[in-house]
Amino acid sequence: MSCTGVVTAWDPLKGLGFVTGEDAAFPCWVHRSDLLDTDRLVVGAKVTYEVVGEGNAVEVHQEAAPVEAKRRTGVVKKWLGSASLGVVECDDLTLVKVTNESFDGSRLEGGYPVSFEVIEDDDDQPLAINMEGEAIVPLGLHAGTVVQWDKDRAFGFIQPDDMPLREAQLWCHVTDLSQPGGCLIERERVYYDVMDRGGGKWKAVNVSGPGLRGPEIAPIGPAKDAWRGLVLPTRQIVPPTARLFVHNIPPYIQWQEVKDEFVLHARCEGVGYVGIHEDNRGPYALVEFFTLEEAQRAMSVFKTREFRDRKLQIVLDIMEGKGRGRGRGGR
Repeated sequence: MSCTGVVTAWDPLKGLGFVTGEDAAFPCWVHRSDLLDTDRLVVGAKVTYEVVGEGNAVEVHQEAAPVEAKRRTGVVKKWLGSASLGVVECDDLTLVKVTNESFDGSRLEGGYPVSFEVIEDDDDQPLAINMEGEAIVPLGLHAGTVVQWDKDRAFGFIQPDDMPLREAQLWCHVTDLSQPGGCLIERERVYYDVMDRGGGKWKAVNVSGPGLRGPEIAPIGPAKDAWRGLVLPTRQIVPPTARLFVHNIPPYIQWQEVKDEFVLHARCEGVGYVGIHEDNRGPYALVEFFTLEEAQRAMSVFKTREFRDRKLQIVLDIMEGKGRGRGRGGR
């Protein structure tokens, strides 16, 4: 008996599925060996077939139909640039293959979210297409990591992936961001173009990516960036209340390493400016805190803890409108 219906189910691994006729009360099962002109069925596609035995569809012909793509979200698990292949872990923990044709960009950044549609490839495996999200590095742009951002002075530095030396860090101003009035998040990834500043120096422009945040909402009032003529939102700045002078630090240490040590081991969330200075005893770190309690807790932690096999010498200073000295360092 010849029938017309639609595909209601298909298992690509077992090669089995079901088709339901337009006037049928029950679906008929179908095996891959009973298909004509194809080796798999697409759910929702129209088919014509013959019924034999107890509900077995044979000589199944599937009409051409677009593959139904489902929008999913997930995180890039891995990307192998040499092979142009990767894996995305969906929110339901299933894994989906990614190729360089899955997205419009040069490569993917692992650990960042994406949204995409899922189809089956020629091997009946799930494949991501039409991918969007922060993990995609745009074509023609460089990639790097934000190492410092000073909100008060509205500039910072980016460490390029292809320039490992500190001297090669790129300067970036708030006017060079793709979102005017935004800011950069330290230790997050960004994508950018490079522009010559003159004098053999370069800067990052057209900065975008997961490390970029938009301007603050509900500003207190307008503030004028006098040297660039840019109107920025005014922030309520909380001055630091205490600072630590940390002596006997390792030579050539960077300010970010000192800040990480205090944040991770002393669990200090209110660390402000961190800078590396020098006196007649050698280099020392100046670490400012927004609360006296955190400064005291950090001091007690590092009295009993060594920093890279060195016993730190720490002096607490309660600030009363005192300024900070000039040194190599950030915030």
